[in-house]
Amino acid sequence: MEWSYWRAFRELSTERPGGLTTGPIPWSAIEKYAERKPGLNPDTFLLLMREMDDVYLFHQTNEKPSSR
Repeated sequence: MEWSYWRAFRELSTERPGGLTTGPIPWSAIEKYAERKPGLNPDTFLLLMREMDDVYLFHQTNEKPSSR
């Protein structure tokens, strides 16, 4: 399988803390993932994963069905 940012994001999403609310992907998980990809700029990867995660979390918060 080919590596992609989307695949990385999906894999890293499994590292989210559990609980009642969806939290961000831990920095340590993103850093560890970046270390395993030779040639990948860790700072750029962190920035990109954070941007993707922000959009994901925004939609998780704002697209919940209303309970009536």
